[in-house]
Amino acid sequence: MNSITFDLSKYKKYNKELQEKYSTDDSNLIHIKKNTESYYQTNVALIIIYYFLLIIYLFTSSHYLTSSNEKYKYIFIFLFLFFYPFFIFPLQNLSHNFLQNIYSYFIENVYHRKEW
Repeated sequence: MNSITFDLSKYKKYNKELQEKYSTDDSNLIHIKKNTESYYQTNVALIIIYYFLLIIYLFTSSHYLTSSNEKYKYIFIFLFLFFYPFFIFPLQNLSHNFLQNIYSYFIENVYHRKEW
């Protein structure tokens, strides 16, 4: 029998070029970047609105302080409201991921799946 040998190096090189040309890595990175930018913009808008409302609340409620108990309550509320975004961030992150998963369930995108 004739033994035919093939030089597979050309095919391997061609296969590698095709994999690089039609890779999904770039699309996945673009999708992750857009998702991160969306998440960042949402957080910035919420923080601006929150601290704006906090400043309004503090200026409107500081006129009604008469006793020391109310001052302590006012300081406690101020500190709680000031640090509230740092405490709520994990819940906000979970809710954002949950809503994103629901959205990706109805509008199919392969990059949201773990098996991809």
